[in-house]
Amino acid sequence: MKNRIELLDHTGDTGLKIWGGTMEDIFILAARGMFSVIYDVGKVAPRQSRSVELKAESDSELFVRWLNHLNFLFATENLLFCRFDLFEIKNHFLTATVSGEEFSAAKHEIFSEIKAVTYHQLKLEQIKDGWYAQVVFDV
Repeated sequence: MKNRIELLDHTGDTGLKIWGGTMEDIFILAARGMFSVIYDVGKVAPRQSRSVELKAESDSELFVRWLNHLNFLFATENLLFCRFDLFEIKNHFLTATVSGEEFSAAKHEIFSEIKAVTYHQLKLEQIKDGWYAQVVFDV
């Protein structure tokens, strides 16, 4: 399976369709894709890191919590992320390190704001040759 992301057309909001070989790939691709909606991830350097540890009742809930948590760090600490290292993801539990740098108006352009990651039309499922996810962002 080739990892890939596509923008999902959705009235008034935006979203992603994601294909990956593993669930870990899906979580990483979704984070990168979400931030690509907000800014140019290629212009961010991994200068600072944050540890992330999350637990949920299901993999789908963990997926939404992961993205909402990263968006919260972006919104509250002005951190732009470019690197996502998942160390463990099992039994609805995730540990990771995310890396990036502080926003600088001289270096970074913000394209859009994501208010929240939603459960609307959410999909996270194992398919024949890997994993598939779909997520909608409230912009």
